[in-house]
Amino acid sequence: LAIPWVGHTGALTKLLLGTLAETADIFISYRRSDTDLTAGRLHGDLVDEYGRGRVFMDRHGIVPSADWLATIDAAVSACRLGIVIIGPGWLAADASGQPRLSSPADIVRREVCGLLAKNRRLLPVLVGGAQLPPPKYQAIALDNSNWEAGLQQIVAVIDAEISAPAKAVDSAVG
Repeated sequence: LAIPWVGHTGALTKLLLGTLAETADIFISYRRSDTDLTAGRLHGDLVDEYGRGRVFMDRHGIVPSADWLATIDAAVSACRLGIVIIGPGWLAADASGQPRLSSPADIVRREVCGLLAKNRRLLPVLVGGAQLPPPKYQAIALDNSNWEAGLQQIVAVIDAEISAPAKAVDSAVG
């Protein structure tokens, strides 16, 4: 039991850290309308890999009666990496014909802007044939036929990010 812990490697270490984590290292951002199932499956696989305490997803990370937006904002601030799941409807228009992402009230916009403002690493994950909107980041395409390979790519990115020393974020305006 102590060997993986002492060497800080291996699946056991990840799960132990997940049990001890006070805040999540990994934040999952998604649109329920077109990526709900993928987000849920990815959340489950990442919880298996890292433990429940290290992976935040709104449906699993907000207790009843909690202030929903405050909890989202706190999770964005605390995380080390944001997985942004992008489906075909990610840039879809709202009832007024405007792109949802253009609205300051859009929760996905709030999450992504928060991640960028806190200088968190973004990992776009494309599902359902979605295309990456500009500005361009390298993305991982994920579907049932490549799930295991895609998941391993995601895990490798997460491992590299959360094993590195935490970045200092200068909040002072200078």
